[in-house]
Amino acid sequence: MKQVIKHNPKIITINGLTQNILDSKIIIYPTDTLFAIGCNAKKDDLVLEIFKIKKRQFNKPMSVIAPSFDWIFQNCKTNENQRNIIKKYLPGPYTIILEKKEKSFLRVATAYKNTIGIRLLDTKIQKKIKKTNIAFITTSANISRDEKILRNLNHLKIE
Repeated sequence: MKQVIKHNPKIITINGLTQNILDSKIIIYPTDTLFAIGCNAKKDDLVLEIFKIKKRQFNKPMSVIAPSFDWIFQNCKTNENQRNIIKKYLPGPYTIILEKKEKSFLRVATAYKNTIGIRLLDTKIQKKIKKTNIAFITTSANISRDEKILRNLNHLKIE
């Protein structure tokens, strides 16, 4: 039986979201731009489930929220100029595309591509995520190709 965990953004518990990531669950959470759906990016079965939930084509990669700058530099190829750009714009509402150091790294999440979209959030959640050292999927909480993006959980309909 699938479990949907619904959080009211007005009473969100950051510890609860962090624990759900550690427990390998799919969650809906606020980012600095809109609501997103995500999971531990290393859990291919959960990543595939998000593709199905969103009705997203499997050849379209998803971005990840990195737990830290160190994580980015350990897992992605960067030069000095790229590192300066990353430090200038992150954390914030930007996704930066970088080449992965290992092609097999997060292969399902990145749709088997050599690149990965990286974010660091400008939110309280980012501080908790840093403690987990787990990168997780971040993709808008909507059906792919549907212009309606979830910005308010009060309108979420669970079937």
